[in-house]
Amino acid sequence: SYKNRVLELSDKLRNLTTQLEKDMNSTDVTKDKKINDLDDKIMKWHEGNNAQFDQIQEKLTQIFTNISDIKNEREQEMVELKNQNNNTSEIYSLENQAPKLSGPSAMTAKMMELLDKNSDSRRETEAKFMKLLDDKTSKLRQEIGNESKARFESIEQYQYKNLSHDYTEFDEIDNEIMK
Repeated sequence: SYKNRVLELSDKLRNLTTQLEKDMNSTDVTKDKKINDLDDKIMKWHEGNNAQFDQIQEKLTQIFTNISDIKNEREQEMVELKNQNNNTSEIYSLENQAPKLSGPSAMTAKMMELLDKNSDSRRETEAKFMKLLDDKTSKLRQEIGNESKARFESIEQYQYKNLSHDYTEFDEIDNEIMK
């Protein structure tokens, strides 16, 4: 009877041990599966972010190219304006070098006045154009900065939300294992 009792207890102990090993293996498999799923989610999220950042980089490159083109056009217009101003100053110097037969004529004075008005209007237009270009450039930079900041904050919130959710899953798994 004592031997039977010992054999019964040994069988029960063996059955409990095998059952415990099966349970541990199944929880290990479940943990591995959840970890793999989490890795897949992180990889997909990372790939999605890379695609978004590539799009942003492409847009920034286009914007900087446009700004460079505008700057080059502005510089070219400045050169043209300087050439026009040089032509105006040549006219003034030719006028002063020409022999004065009967003093400054009314026609010459009128021509000088028109040239002065033309130069002044060009300078004013140039100043307005420069101010407009600078305003647009600063607005673009500000918009880009705001978009970058908003995108970065949304990414951080997304990461925090997903990681905190995943940590709670790990805590649940650990609690199940500890039971």
